[in-house]
Amino acid sequence: MRTLEILFLLCFLVLLTGCISSLDEEQFTSLEQKNSKEQSIPSSSGILPSTEPNDSVNDNTFCVSFRPIEFSPELIITITRIDNQLNEDLIFPLWSYYCTVSQANKELQSFKIESNLDLESSHIEFIDMDFDGYLDMSIVIARGVSNSTCDYYRYIADKSIFEETPFFRATGVGDFFPDTKQIITTVRSSAVFYERDMYHYTDGKYVHARRETADWKDYGSGNIILRIMEIQNDVEYFATEIFSTTITESEYYGDRSIRDNYLRFGSDE
Repeated sequence: MRTLEILFLLCFLVLLTGCISSLDEEQFTSLEQKNSKEQSIPSSSGILPSTEPNDSVNDNTFCVSFRPIEFSPELIITITRIDNQLNEDLIFPLWSYYCTVSQANKELQSFKIESNLDLESSHIEFIDMDFDGYLDMSIVIARGVSNSTCDYYRYIADKSIFEETPFFRATGVGDFFPDTKQIITTVRSSAVFYERDMYHYTDGKYVHARRETADWKDYGSGNIILRIMEIQNDVEYFATEIFSTTITESEYYGDRSIRDNYLRFGSDE
């Protein structure tokens, strides 16, 4: 009887060892398969192939939609950052992006743009910069404490695409005058003053025509010397003063109608 108990115990131990071995093998196989799957999932911060801008949508990609003219078919603008920094500047790094234009799931064009910013949808705007009735694209390429710089890409209506080279770059906030095809940009130049520049759209491009500057007449006096310069042949180094006046600081931030006329038309009319 004692012998039978021993034999039964030995058989039970053999069976138990086989089950544990089988379980360990199954767990190892399952873990190996899990690790293999995790390694096959691409990282969302991985480098996009430079030749395939539409490879996937990840953390470096966003889309905006717009209609170049009312009731026209909608266009989709996809901006994809290429993870290679174009300079070594730690404060103002320069990044390269793909700008892809598509319509009804058909890609119309894809070209490269550059920006010092980690672009977001808020950095893209659409405005009729060349006064032809169709919206053009504005992309913020740099932003400081007080001012932003934008590149403007002209829309080509008969091809439903954009010119791939910006036709205008402006720093500051712009006021548009479609009736005379003008834009006045305002740039903060110091804690108190700003510069204003008037550009006139002619022959398919913007020409820098006039500039307004300001400075203290006597520092702390509260009086400001305001000057408006005529730019010769779109070259800032060749400028002629056409208007100068002394005003108070409150007047400087008040009615600007007279100097606006000088800035736009070169006279007080």
